[in-house]
Amino acid sequence: MAMLFFFEMVASVLNGCGGDGYIIRTKNLTDLAILIFTVLLSVELIKDRKTLFLLISVIAFSIAFHSGKGGLVAMASGANNYGANNLSGLFSGSNAYALGSAMLMFFMIFTFQFAKKSWADSGGVLTPWAKLNTILKYLMLLLIFGSIYNVMSLQSRGSFFAMSIGLLLWILLHEARVKLLLALVVTLTIGLAIIPLPEGYTERIQSVFADEDDLDKSAASRPHFWMTAVDIAKDHPLGVGPGCYPVYYNKYDRSNGEFGRYRSVHSSHFQVLSDAGFLGALLWAMLFIVAYRRLWGLRKAAKERIEEDEGRFYFYLANGLMGSITVFLIGGSFYEYAYNEIIWLVWAMVIVVEKLFYETYPKSTMFNMARSD
Repeated sequence: MAMLFFFEMVASVLNGCGGDGYIIRTKNLTDLAILIFTVLLSVELIKDRKTLFLLISVIAFSIAFHSGKGGLVAMASGANNYGANNLSGLFSGSNAYALGSAMLMFFMIFTFQFAKKSWADSGGVLTPWAKLNTILKYLMLLLIFGSIYNVMSLQSRGSFFAMSIGLLLWILLHEARVKLLLALVVTLTIGLAIIPLPEGYTERIQSVFADEDDLDKSAASRPHFWMTAVDIAKDHPLGVGPGCYPVYYNKYDRSNGEFGRYRSVHSSHFQVLSDAGFLGALLWAMLFIVAYRRLWGLRKAAKERIEEDEGRFYFYLANGLMGSITVFLIGGSFYEYAYNEIIWLVWAMVIVVEKLFYETYPKSTMFNMARSD
C-alpha cells in the first residue's frame, strides 16, 4: 500500500495535470493517504474477535442497511434506482450504490451467521439479550434478500454479474455447499415466480452478451476507454497522476470525440494503470493476490478447527472476505472506484483477521500452511 502511494506521488510530480486537474489529483492523493491511515488505525484498534465482529455488524446494520431497505422498497413498489440519486460519498450514483451493496452483502451474511442467542456464547454476538439477537438475526436475513434485489433494481450489469460470481464462490467455499446450492435453486425458482423483475431488466442483462454491433453505447465505449488508458501508460510508464486520466483522454482519444471529452476510464484497474503506471498497476494486482493467498491459507487452518467456535468464526469470515474481494475485482473492472473506501476496508480486515487468528493459534504459521499445500 505504501509503495502504491509512493508511485502515485511520483506520477503526480513528474506528470500530473494543471488547472482543475491539480485539485482532482491532490484530492485523490489525500483520499488514498486517508485510506491507508484508516487501514493502519483499524489494525491497531481491533485487538480481539468481539471488537472485530461488532465492527462488522455496525457496518452491516448501518451502511449496508440502506441497500437492503432500498431493495425491499423497490420490490414492493416496482421502482428502479430507489435512493440512488439521494446518496453521496462511496454510494453516489447507481453503479457505486450497486457495487457497494454487492460487496457489503458478505458483511451482512457474516452478521447473520453469528447473531447468536446469548452474549456468553462467544463474546461475539450483537447484544446481551437473546430475544433481541434472534429478531436482529432474521431482520438481517430479510435485508440480505433486499440487497440482492437492490443490485437488480439499480440495473448495474457489472455489479449484478460480480455479485452472482461472488455469491457462487461463497457457496462453493462453504462446507455445506450442496445444501446451499439446492436452497439457491429452490429460492430462485420460487422468487422468480412470485417477485417481478424490474422493468426492462432482462433486456439490459442480455445486452451484456450481445454481438458487438448490438452493444449499447455504454457497453461499447468501455473497451475504448480502457485502451486509451493503455496508450497513456505506454507514453507515461510511471503514470500521469491520480485523477488526471480525463485531462489526458482528450489528447489520446482515437474516436474523434464520439464518446465526448474529459471522460472517465470506467475501470478501477485501468484507473490505477493510468494514474500510477505499470509498476503501480503491478502493486495494485499484488494487493489482490496477497489478500487471496492469505485468506486461503487462513481458511485452511481455520477449517481444521471448524468444530471450535473460534475456528468457525475465522473460516466463515475468510469466505466472506474472499467473496467481497471477488465482487470488487470483477465489478471494479467496469467502474472507476480504486479509491473507494470499501475495498480498502476489506484489505484492512484481511490484515486484522490474520493477526487475530495467529494470536489465537500461534502455531498455525504461514510457513506451516504453505507446507500443508
